[in-house]
Amino acid sequence: MNMFAQDLSALAQSPHHPWLTTLPQQLSDFLQSPHGEFKKWQRVLKQLPSLATDHVSLGDTVKVGLPEQASDSDRARMNGLLKQLQPWRKGPFDLFGLSIDTEWRSDWKWQRVQPHLNNLKGHQVLDVGCGSGYHLWRMLEAGAAEVWGIDPGELF
Repeated sequence: MNMFAQDLSALAQSPHHPWLTTLPQQLSDFLQSPHGEFKKWQRVLKQLPSLATDHVSLGDTVKVGLPEQASDSDRARMNGLLKQLQPWRKGPFDLFGLSIDTEWRSDWKWQRVQPHLNNLKGHQVLDVGCGSGYHLWRMLEAGAAEVWGIDPGELF
């Protein structure tokens, strides 16, 4: 049993997470008969440049990496590959100086919702319908101990 399955198994025992009792089987079923585009998505991910950074900046734009940590050709390559994973619905994101064009300005939604949230410090949060995960990053920024995202769309 891999570490992910062990974590899910342990969480499934919690009365706070009864939905996790069915998740391992759902994941197994998906991997047996994945979405028709799954292999393409895997190929795209494997072709992305291998860039390392310890710079993550959370805020209205979630930024990973610094522009000087990637070359212009790396950014051009990322741009072409990441477009194959569209739609990028929730954002904005910036990866090593590459601005990811998203359909929705999730930072505007966060600015409206955040004042109405309870204090997230130390909490576990589940975002159902997380899309590309923008709000997961914002909840971490707000102090959540752990964030979990699930989405019915396999691409996300």
